[in-house]
Amino acid sequence: MLSLISQSPIMNRLLVILLLFNLGPGCKEEKFITTSQIEGNWQVVKALRNLNPTQTFDGAYFQFENDIFQTNYQGEVLESPYILDKNVLAQTQPETLHYKLQMPHHDTLVIATELHGSQFSFTLKRIQ
Repeated sequence: MLSLISQSPIMNRLLVILLLFNLGPGCKEEKFITTSQIEGNWQVVKALRNLNPTQTFDGAYFQFENDIFQTNYQGEVLESPYILDKNVLAQTQPETLHYKLQMPHHDTLVIATELHGSQFSFTLKRIQ
């Protein structure tokens, strides 16, 4: 195989191009969500429990302001300080919970967490 590559300039160019394409994605810088991007009011528009749609969270909201978030997705209104690090939001009170965040669009936020042995995913839309 090596002898074929060295004898074919077209093959050599093709290999160089393929190598450049393979190196390209590794050079991408990962983008992390910032507190300023999530600040504001968000309404739950879709909720999944263990990958199954659920209506239990109709009317649920999340509000992020000054490193404090407020939500009613567990029934009662909860207010807690939070820490956002590399797309993981850590709720610090009354218990520590971790939420994985994705932001596919500036007005859409997806929050995933585990609670009481179940996986939850919330799709939120920014509200004014």
